[in-house]
Amino acid sequence: GINAEYGKQWYQRRVREAVVSTQSTGEIQSKEHKEENESDNDSGCSVESPTTPPATTTTTPFTESDAKEILKEIKSSGTAKHFGSVTNEEFDLRYNPDIYTGIGSRDTPEERTRDQQIVQDMAMFLSDTVIVKLVYDMKTMTQRPLDAIQLRDIMHDRGINMRYLGSITKALEENREKNHNYAICVSAMVTRGAKQAFKQYIIDIPGQQIAGATAHFLNCLVNGQDRQKSASGENSPPAANTGGRKKNRNKKGKVAVREPGNAWSGTNARSVHNTICEVVKGKYDFTLETSEDGFIKMPLGNLQMTRLVCKAVGIQLVLRDYMENPRFTESDVMNMFPISKHSDPRANNTTKLKDLAEDRLNNGYLAESHDLITEALNTMLQVYGPLHTDIESSHKHLAHISYLFGRIGQAISHQKQALLASERVNGIDHHETIYGYVYLALFSHNLAQTGVALRLMYRAKYLLQLVFGPDHLEQAAFDINIGLMLMGKGDSKNSLRFLESALKLHKKFHGTSSVQVAMCNTLVARALARNADFREAMKYQKHAYEVYCEKYGEEDKRTKECSTFLQTLTSKAVELQKWLQNKEKMVPNMIVSEVMPDSSISEILTTVNGIPATPTKIGAMSTDKITAVQTPAVVEEVTAKIDDIKQKGDDEALD
Repeated sequence: GINAEYGKQWYQRRVREAVVSTQSTGEIQSKEHKEENESDNDSGCSVESPTTPPATTTTTPFTESDAKEILKEIKSSGTAKHFGSVTNEEFDLRYNPDIYTGIGSRDTPEERTRDQQIVQDMAMFLSDTVIVKLVYDMKTMTQRPLDAIQLRDIMHDRGINMRYLGSITKALEENREKNHNYAICVSAMVTRGAKQAFKQYIIDIPGQQIAGATAHFLNCLVNGQDRQKSASGENSPPAANTGGRKKNRNKKGKVAVREPGNAWSGTNARSVHNTICEVVKGKYDFTLETSEDGFIKMPLGNLQMTRLVCKAVGIQLVLRDYMENPRFTESDVMNMFPISKHSDPRANNTTKLKDLAEDRLNNGYLAESHDLITEALNTMLQVYGPLHTDIESSHKHLAHISYLFGRIGQAISHQKQALLASERVNGIDHHETIYGYVYLALFSHNLAQTGVALRLMYRAKYLLQLVFGPDHLEQAAFDINIGLMLMGKGDSKNSLRFLESALKLHKKFHGTSSVQVAMCNTLVARALARNADFREAMKYQKHAYEVYCEKYGEEDKRTKECSTFLQTLTSKAVELQKWLQNKEKMVPNMIVSEVMPDSSISEILTTVNGIPATPTKIGAMSTDKITAVQTPAVVEEVTAKIDDIKQKGDDEALD
């Protein structure tokens, strides 16, 4: 007897009353009641802005009795049952995945109709909301995976099956030249098609010929057009290698040699590519782009596609330079190992603690998040051991929290452990490992270890080129990191080279009038100013000023800062020109003090790598909520005072 709209408002009101802290002053309560009265269709809870300090009042914690009261009200109102819950005591939503198969069904017609409606609603929500949101994020490149493996993780985290990959790729096809996500989606489908083709191809191959057959398949796949034009003998399967091995003899003493299977002898590059096209069309309803000869136009380079296929089917190759000699031989295939699908074991209690800690970290409660993640990490070390994906993730979060507190040494220690675990568990070319190098470089740079930071950034840049290639948007972020670190080191010439590379990538993907291009123009102008090339710096800075005026207006703080630096460059250029025309005078001071102090370099590096520069809220599990703190130095001071007061046992001072 309760309609959906009322149930929605009731649930939102109860969640707001339970989660939002009760304030002693009536100001915030009256504001919330006013908002409820103004809108009958309130679509969500009223959440404080991250930049707004919380009120300095005593909070009332959400206790177990409050939870029981809400549960009692849910039972009495019947809200849970109305929204499709299997019980009337809690929101327990379940669905029958086999409802349309008719296998082993003993449900009544009413139950079948209800289950079908739930599945239909879920499918509509997936196609009309979840997939649309993912496509939007990939079009705007808010979500930019490094390779097909990370794309799979992103889709699974959002609850999207890989069979929708063709539809997502079609949605990205319109602007594929300026969006590298399209190439990653196509590479994922080609890899999965090659996996199916390889299974059909290798199943009839004798054991002693697997290495040669695997090398032949890789040549047909990545060097297909070239291999098709090569000599026929090079493509043919080699004769059985009987020398140096124990020969199997029958009773009459004759050597028994197994002939090559038909699958290998009849396989060429065109047949492999045709099989992949058929698999992709049948499974993903997507037509791969091919050349006039029928060969697939690979979305990535040969080395990148070889890596994806080898990781998909379990091929281990010898370490050598495959760019110089792309031909695969039997000696290049070192090993083959099975690839099995499995789910990593998870401890329920530690997973809940870890999720809660991540939620508190996202909301800005650093101290609470630190305590929770530390407790979860200690338990996980006893359950999993030192090598697990959750162990790596926990160390990474502790590193970020320590960095926000200004404890750079602890941040480096945690990030090193996270990086070691990621290399062992995920692999040296995994996307989590690549980002781990970037974060460790950032922390090392803040500890004035610029040389170490540069080596780590060069390593991350090399791995990204190995995984995708040079035309990825993350390459621009890596180039900015390297350029700013070199600028702080005083190497303006090499710094300018990396910053110009980042500017080129941003122009390709975002256009010339984007804010990202304006920021890169400003950085290039500052690097040119350090080289006393003021005229060229003025061109870049003027373009940045025009973009800021168009996007934010002339009264914006960023526009004013850009204008001030442009005026400084103009005055320095005039001084330099006057000195060149009249060399008898004293050499002018060409040093621009506003170019880029070390503090600004650290702030930009922090922003580029997606870490907030300062904490917004500080919380403690054993004390009441502390008001917002703006700098890590103040955070350390407050924490030290609390520890001293606890040791003295002065409860009044602690309050």
